[in-house]
Amino acid sequence: MISIFFVSCLEKIKLTLKKIKRELNCKEVRLAKAKEVKEITGYDIGAVPPIAHKQKIKTIVDSKVGMLDDEEVHLGGESHYHLLKIKKKELVKILQGVEIKRISE
Repeated sequence: MISIFFVSCLEKIKLTLKKIKRELNCKEVRLAKAKEVKEITGYDIGAVPPIAHKQKIKTIVDSKVGMLDDEEVHLGGESHYHLLKIKKKELVKILQGVEIKRISE
């Protein structure tokens, strides 16, 4: 069975597939190919927002995002020319069922 996850983290954070694999208790983890991202989310790589995907996707947010002092975060905004600026508390509210895990190094 294939599980699809949307992983959100800070831009300066280092993620490793090994750490994600361990945290999600998966046998195999890989990055989606550009075609897969477009088919599943409706957006190009680098422009995927955390909401409004074509298919329901389980969302994982790195625990360091919650430790930010900033009130607002900037996320993929549906194109390579736009960002979504949103308050952290609003993001958590709209991402109901989001899992917060330590997936960064």
